[in-house]
Amino acid sequence: MGGRKGPLFTKEIDNIIMELMKKCGHLPKPYVKVREAIPQYTSKQIRRHWISRFDPRRK
Repeated sequence: MGGRKGPLFTKEIDNIIMELMKKCGHLPKPYVKVREAIPQYTSKQIRRHWISRFDPRRK
């Protein structure tokens, strides 16, 4: 079975992601821009986390 890889997402990291997605969400590759601020995560991890937890289109 697949386990969790990499550091866990904290409330502080969640806040950074939300703020940066407000600013960069309209760009072609917003997750790459977010990754620049939090390099301990891959853009793919950030994308999955955003979609599963915060994406307003999924609620």
